[in-house]
Amino acid sequence: MIPFLLPALERHGRLKLSADERSLVLKVSAATIDRLLSDVKIAAAGGRRRRAGFSSAVRRQVPVRTFNDWGSPPPGYCEADLVAHGGMSVSGAFIQTLTMVDIATGWTERFPLVVCEAALVVEALKRTQPLFPWPVRGLDFHNDSVRYAVFLR
Repeated sequence: MIPFLLPALERHGRLKLSADERSLVLKVSAATIDRLLSDVKIAAAGGRRRRAGFSSAVRRQVPVRTFNDWGSPPPGYCEADLVAHGGMSVSGAFIQTLTMVDIATGWTERFPLVVCEAALVVEALKRTQPLFPWPVRGLDFHNDSVRYAVFLR
């Protein structure tokens, strides 16, 4: 993303680099960026290092389907995520957005949720389904503590 973001940052006056600095930024690898930002990430996490633990072991055992694993499905099979709009904190109540993306076409629909509750997610799915120009046949949720396995007809 750096080759796309860098010109925009420069154009809007958010970043000023010399020609040599610009060349280095455009050549930097993802591993180098991670290494250079490791202290910043620790500080952002409140000074705590992330430890590999039970959840890491579980993640290695549980298969996760990605966009590459779908093959070529017909329209109607979607990936869905709940996006939390609570900033750096997950405590308290805040809006979440149900985002559904059709794998075959990239067609995307979004629906706001006041809280993350199963009944509200099901209602949002019912309201979002007619917004697609074809029937939603299958739906996978991947990134939430609230896991749903929903098959829509």
